[in-house]
Amino acid sequence: MASKLGPRIVTDNLVLALDCADAKSYAGEPVTNLYGDMSTSVALRPNRTEYNTGGTWPTDMPMCPEPVGRVYKHTSGALTSSWSGDSYGYSYKDIATTSGETYICTCWVFISAGSDIDYMYLGIEGYLSGAGIPSGYTQVYNLNNKGTWQQLALYVIADTNVRFLPVYPRHSGVTDGSFSGFYAWGGAQVVKANYVTPFVLSSRSATDGWVDLSGNSNDGTLVNDVATGTSHYRSGDVILPNSARYLDFDGSDQYLDLPIINYSTYSGLSVESWFNADALTAHTLMSSWGYVSNSDYCWLLFSGWWDDNKFDFLVSGNGANYSRVQSSTTLSTGTWYHIVGTWDNSGSMKIYINGSLDNSITGATTTLVNTNFKTGIGADYDLSNSGARRFWNGKIGLAKIYDKSLTAAEVLQNYNSTKSRFS
Repeated sequence: MASKLGPRIVTDNLVLALDCADAKSYAGEPVTNLYGDMSTSVALRPNRTEYNTGGTWPTDMPMCPEPVGRVYKHTSGALTSSWSGDSYGYSYKDIATTSGETYICTCWVFISAGSDIDYMYLGIEGYLSGAGIPSGYTQVYNLNNKGTWQQLALYVIADTNVRFLPVYPRHSGVTDGSFSGFYAWGGAQVVKANYVTPFVLSSRSATDGWVDLSGNSNDGTLVNDVATGTSHYRSGDVILPNSARYLDFDGSDQYLDLPIINYSTYSGLSVESWFNADALTAHTLMSSWGYVSNSDYCWLLFSGWWDDNKFDFLVSGNGANYSRVQSSTTLSTGTWYHIVGTWDNSGSMKIYINGSLDNSITGATTTLVNTNFKTGIGADYDLSNSGARRFWNGKIGLAKIYDKSLTAAEVLQNYNSTKSRFS
């Protein structure tokens, strides 16, 4: 009986699996929190109690939805600034920034249901231009929903030094700092991005940039700030919205660097990806590129080298000598495609587009080059130019490698199990 859940992705002989639809793939996405430890903030107000999302917690407010460590709860008297007949309170940090780069400030804020705090927002001062609020977020606390945690967010194009104010409460009509109830805040974060990322106290290393879901620990490093560039929050097991499930490469210097994999023992090989290209002339999608010398490689999957807007899958049995199968279909930019290249030790090579066999050859090399090679997503070494690279220009939604030649039925199964994400 067929599964009511539909086809499942083939997992037998899976060597590497990187999937932008799975939040676990982002467990170590590189990010540095420039705001860092909130205890060093300027103007932390009096009448506050410190709690921790991993430890002690008060009974009069729910736990913050995200594990953010230190949380400050403020009671009456915390609003020690006043002007125009109103009381204000704030916390801020001045941060050295790179002029022209985009930075985002985020913070979790809670106002108790009975509080008469009548305005709370997140502010940024001293920036150049381009202030914006990520889709799905707000800069101002919604007072109609007091008694809830709300994540405030704002991004700007920075000057060389910017003041970030994650909380800025007001009680109108009083100058003594008094207010009823309480407010709390935690998880203040400033990162170089225009989208919201999960909280970190200081930083996450790029060495854990994109996590291998196959269980083989072939985790990769996201090089030169390749990122989703989307306005979603990575929560749970699935990335939402569907349109945010990709990494976007600029075609200039961004790529995903993966460990050494010894392909020489394989009797078969399959390389699979979903992609959406901004350009298709001489751009590498996936590769096991030569780092021993510039004439060595194991396999390449790239577009537009021999024919514009077509893909080539190459395998090598002894360095620079290779076998090649080219797609017969002419592809377009701005369109999502599923592609699979297969090889086996009988000398058969095939290339599939959107679940269907597109072209094949026989008489290819029957062995893979017997040197350990690093694997890359979005870049290779140009074999004719002593290490210059062809970088991928566009989006990649997933990438998988198998140590066998997938059958036509398995290719179709993988296509059908994932196509709804990219339609």
